[in-house]
Amino acid sequence: MFKRNSAMVLNALIITAFLFLTFQPAMAAEPKYGGELIIAVGWDMARAPDPWYFNPIEEDFLNHVYERLTIGDWGKGPGGTKEFPFNSWYYPMNVAKGLLAESWSFSEDGLRLIVKLRQGVRFHDKPPVNGREMVATDVKFSFDRRFGTGSGFTEMSPHYRRPGMKNLDKVTAPDKYTVVFHFKVPSYLNETVILYDYNTQTYAPELIKETGAIKDWRQANGTGPYTIEDYVVGSTIVFKRNPNYYLEDELNPGNKLPYVERIKYVIMPEQTTQIAALRAGKIDFLNYSTVNWRDRDDILKTNRNMQVGTMRGGSSVGMYPNHQRKPFSDVRVRQALQMAIDIQAIRKLEGGVTSRLPSHISESFGASLYTQLKDYPAKVQEIYSFNPEKAKKLLKEAGYPKGFKTSTVTLKGNAERTEIIKHYWSQIGVDLKIKVLERGSFNNVRKSGDYDLLTYGYGWLAPHLTLGYFSKSAWWYTRQEDKFFNDAWEKVTKTVESKEQHRQAKALNEYITANVFHIQIIGDYERYIFAQPWVKGWHGEYELGLHNQAAVLARVWLDRK
Repeated sequence: MFKRNSAMVLNALIITAFLFLTFQPAMAAEPKYGGELIIAVGWDMARAPDPWYFNPIEEDFLNHVYERLTIGDWGKGPGGTKEFPFNSWYYPMNVAKGLLAESWSFSEDGLRLIVKLRQGVRFHDKPPVNGREMVATDVKFSFDRRFGTGSGFTEMSPHYRRPGMKNLDKVTAPDKYTVVFHFKVPSYLNETVILYDYNTQTYAPELIKETGAIKDWRQANGTGPYTIEDYVVGSTIVFKRNPNYYLEDELNPGNKLPYVERIKYVIMPEQTTQIAALRAGKIDFLNYSTVNWRDRDDILKTNRNMQVGTMRGGSSVGMYPNHQRKPFSDVRVRQALQMAIDIQAIRKLEGGVTSRLPSHISESFGASLYTQLKDYPAKVQEIYSFNPEKAKKLLKEAGYPKGFKTSTVTLKGNAERTEIIKHYWSQIGVDLKIKVLERGSFNNVRKSGDYDLLTYGYGWLAPHLTLGYFSKSAWWYTRQEDKFFNDAWEKVTKTVESKEQHRQAKALNEYITANVFHIQIIGDYERYIFAQPWVKGWHGEYELGLHNQAAVLARVWLDRK
């Protein structure tokens, strides 16, 4: 393994730059209605389509049927004003638009979020709801059932645990088109958790009151652009156009959405099968894949007209040192360990398609949140440069002139990367023992805090999540006790105004980076989305919100000429 990975590092150092091709689809003169869009996916619906459950991959299907209060604004994406690429799960609220919500605002004290609903939105025209209008009591019921805040529900859904969830005190509906969310304390998490987080879709109380839960796909009834027409377990899921959908195309005003008559998901567990189907023209769209840059280039060799979009994986990989254990409580040790890693070589090894480090927040969020390495002080830039000799000096200053022994736990998916780190650290006298665990055992160790280092991904690179990894939450992997961070994080979470949130979060991210709270290996990785040339109206967008590819698909059309 050592020789293999040494060779991998050497190869990475001599990889020549390759041309990154960007394909802009040719826009059709006029959007077209009709047709069937076929998509390959690697998973099935694990449960009945009930938003009360928490399963992120099922939201890929649910968001065709049910809707949240807000969505990413298609008109501000690559096909419009280009304010945001929509190439990851999250987006900043300055590029959000109302979906079920017409508008929203906080009270002056930040304890109430007042949402004015869009009028005239109707549920799907099928029993027992029969196309009636969606109103404030529907939104209240949906949130009450999820959070245990009323409507006969006193317990939060056991399937859903996210930062900020316990801060919701109650939901009221003072009139037919107004919903008010009352919070225990002000927090910028309140906006995210309510307006576009997981499982915040609205559905009709009739669906629950009739059977106690949504138990069958035929019961699914929301306000979304599609209904579930057919489902064959392990084979296909078919969605049919909702003819009464209320939204128009932001880029083609006056055109009612959606365009495509049917969307058919074909379940193909193996990616090789998906790629073969794409090459043969048997599927129109390939998303939610793990297609890397090598696969991308291989596909384009034989399918040069294929459209390609870039997906920010929303997750980076690093090593969380347990700050409660020596020597990791010493910042000089953490800096030395970071400095001993050639992150540029690893980036090339990954195909040169990960974000520049340091990266706790995705580059997608722009300059208001993301700080490029060149904009840090020179001392911080040095930490993230490859300098094993300086790393040795730092270890000597910290009292470890000959290095030390330590260990890390990791999953199989990161084992090879961790072996590369082991090689680098051996050059400065650090002997790293690697324990590769199965997911269940790994999670037990992760939760217990019984480790020297934890090699793991930190997810989504959205500020309210990744910065929260260093707070005392379920994700407190570094176990640090840092008064400055704790005070600053508390201030961030209680700030409601968006620009001030960003300023504080950016400064806190810079503090985490300078003090090397965790060791960074690869940044926000890229994967690739493919569409056939006859898929029109698409500009490479990934999603318009958490697992909401459905909103993208509602805005594309087919032209096979």
